[in-house]
Amino acid sequence: MVTMEMGAGPPVLLVHGLNGFKEGWGRMPAALARAGHRVVAVDLPGFGETPPLNAERVTPEALARALAPLVADLAPVGIVAHSLGTQPALLLAIHQPDRVRSVALIGPWVTARHGRIPPRGLTDLLQLPLLGRALARAAIRRVRRRPERRRSAFLGQVAEPDRVADHPELEALLEVAADRLLAADVRAMVDWAESGVADDLRPLAPLVAVPTLVVAGADDRLTLPADADRLA
Repeated sequence: MVTMEMGAGPPVLLVHGLNGFKEGWGRMPAALARAGHRVVAVDLPGFGETPPLNAERVTPEALARALAPLVADLAPVGIVAHSLGTQPALLLAIHQPDRVRSVALIGPWVTARHGRIPPRGLTDLLQLPLLGRALARAAIRRVRRRPERRRSAFLGQVAEPDRVADHPELEALLEVAADRLLAADVRAMVDWAESGVADDLRPLAPLVAVPTLVVAGADDRLTLPADADRLA
């Protein structure tokens, strides 16, 4: 897997969520490096510059297995993960507690959700019987067709989209994200989204033996603060 590194000291591995990429952490890697850490940000299979998995379906378990050699090289390592990336991170903490010293889960997808009718987004589409995957692939291709749609897909997830223009580094990051969405593997996106939204992290929580931090925003529309509280 392709990584980006900076800093020196105790290692921290950054694991992105769906449609993320190693440069998508904004100011966090530099801040962690200044705090005395060796920061390693990774492109998961099918995203950023890392090729997709060959024949294996992209699931939280498959991503944990793909990350295992990197975790072994960095051990003992702290893992910071975002959104659906929190699922493989938690699995690594459970199965390799001798190599994972701590975990921070930012905006974790906590509970399995049932899709709304009519569907309002990708996660709802994926939970439709029979046609869900085909409709989700079509929706992704439609978004990727035009630069303004790719940009809007990310801008819609920003807490204060009207303020992005005031921060040149965020504007630049938004453009990179739109380009990376065009290059991402559609099968990996659909596989990971379908398997990830069906998972429930709460049964895994009692199995975690390393220090763990759960972070959620009060206005997060995907990770509800109440879900994050229950996970913690």
